[in-house]
Amino acid sequence: MDANDDPGMDGFRERVAEIGGFCQRAARFWPIPVVCLIVAAISCGAFLKFRKPAYRSETVILYSEGVRLAQDEPQSDESRSVPRRLNEILMSRLALDAVASEMDLYPEIRRGPGPIDAVEALRKHIEFRAPGGDTFSIAFTGVSPIQAQQVTARLAAIVIAQDSDLRQKRALLTRDFLEIEERTTGAKLRDSEQELAVFMGGHPSFAFDATPLVNGAAVRASLEASKAKAAQTGTTTTRWRVVKSKQDAVVSAAIVPLAAVTAESLQAAAEQARAEAALTAARVNLSNFTARFTPAHPDVQMAAAEVERATKRLATARVVATTLQGTASVPRVGESLSAVPQPTIASRRLSVAPAVPVAGLGSVPDPEAANVVVLETQWITLTRAVTEAREHQDQVEAALFKANSAVSVESGGRGVQVAVIDPAFLPQTSMPPGRTTVTAIFMVVALVLGLLSAALWGALDDRVYRGRDIPKSLELLSEIPRAFSK
Repeated sequence: MDANDDPGMDGFRERVAEIGGFCQRAARFWPIPVVCLIVAAISCGAFLKFRKPAYRSETVILYSEGVRLAQDEPQSDESRSVPRRLNEILMSRLALDAVASEMDLYPEIRRGPGPIDAVEALRKHIEFRAPGGDTFSIAFTGVSPIQAQQVTARLAAIVIAQDSDLRQKRALLTRDFLEIEERTTGAKLRDSEQELAVFMGGHPSFAFDATPLVNGAAVRASLEASKAKAAQTGTTTTRWRVVKSKQDAVVSAAIVPLAAVTAESLQAAAEQARAEAALTAARVNLSNFTARFTPAHPDVQMAAAEVERATKRLATARVVATTLQGTASVPRVGESLSAVPQPTIASRRLSVAPAVPVAGLGSVPDPEAANVVVLETQWITLTRAVTEAREHQDQVEAALFKANSAVSVESGGRGVQVAVIDPAFLPQTSMPPGRTTVTAIFMVVALVLGLLSAALWGALDDRVYRGRDIPKSLELLSEIPRAFSK
């Protein structure tokens, strides 16, 4: 059987012949792709002429911590908000409007819709990235290389300057608040100490309590002594009326100047205790900074100055306390009752006034015993108020010292360091796509459109060029082949 008689091969030949005929028919419309290419070339030239190329410049800034006031404290969550803060500073309307006016950006938009639309247009061409760590990049896309470089550098300078101003203002606000708080707590501490001094002036026996666990021990001892004396004289536990004698009046009159001296002595002792605590804290702070830095470091120098001030304060407090102790023998903080001279104790102890029985009242408890509980309650309340006020004052003073140090650090430029590690570069080429790429895109699109148009016209053409173009329903009588000449 001949291979030419294979029906499958005949069908394949017919399909190939049809495809070839269709291509020949479409090729008759070759002017269409040529016209498309010519139109594309003209359009590409006009586009490249009126198109403004875009140039992109970028700068990288480094945000690093400078002098830390407390090296042992963990890093706060402030570093997490740094990218957000810098982005808000960069994209703020006030900063962008100043850049647009200074660099004369988008003059058509500023003259037409207004400066707000110009700021929005500028914001669309700014790019802020925080890839991680302490580095941040700022990029700007402009219409010329010089414009892109200058605007990028200006944006970085604005971010650095405004961030520094914000940190300085925050440090100043914190310091001002702590100064007001220090004056408030100081006044509260003085009032508490004055109330305690007035109470101790009226009840000098409480000045000899050694520890807070035995508050009112001197009063109870005096009470027990008076009861023992009353038992020896054979008195009964009846209701008594205390009558002051002339001697008691003299003793009471002598208590008034003694109370003033006692109050001044207590204030001097409290000031000495605070000075000793401040000196201890300053020495600990100095030892911590000395272990980490050299003696020329600013933190070490400030800590040494604080130790010197605390030493002078303690020396002054000791001189004042010694002078007042020479005037009136008052027990120091932590000094036991036995260390005080007995004549002084005797001179400050109130004598029990002679008691006179009141007829018809019967046997009732001693009223002086009932007053001990009230006096001890007042003593505990006043002592606790002074202690809490002193602790609050110490905390505020420590915070104020840190705030003053923070202000000094920020003002001296030794705080957070924001520096440009990669300056804005001058772009050499425009952003893609370039002229070659744009031209290739126009030509390829025009050629594809032209070929598709030619194929469509070829499919719609109903003219007969070969015998195969005649429908099968019609009978072909003869076909004259086309003659090809060399």
